[in-house]
Amino acid sequence: MTPASIDIEALRKQAAEAQNAIAEHQHAEWRKANAPKVGKCFRTKNSCSCPEKPSDYWWVYARVTRMDESGMLYAMTFQTDKYGNVNIEQDSCVHHAQYYTPCSAADLKKAWKKLLSKLNDYARL
Repeated sequence: MTPASIDIEALRKQAAEAQNAIAEHQHAEWRKANAPKVGKCFRTKNSCSCPEKPSDYWWVYARVTRMDESGMLYAMTFQTDKYGNVNIEQDSCVHHAQYYTPCSAADLKKAWKKLLSKLNDYARL
């Protein structure tokens, strides 16, 4: 085959079709694997860069609220870092929650109440 005889546009079209087929297959696998996680609670350790000791880590809690058409998971997440900074996200993409460990709704609720208590303390300043 000489460069002049290769139809680049036809090859690009074939490549795009193949990529779309692969993506659809992958999305179907993700939807199947992730659907049971919707509504469930999880947590994972977080830290600032270069943690040196166990106290440099804290928990990020997540309740998965939805899954998009490609199978990605979204959650309400919250955390209080080692400096006391609070972060709450209503619709955070947690991808497949692959770095999260399941936790009970009671554990998540206990952590949420602790965070709210801390916020109430700040409000009294």
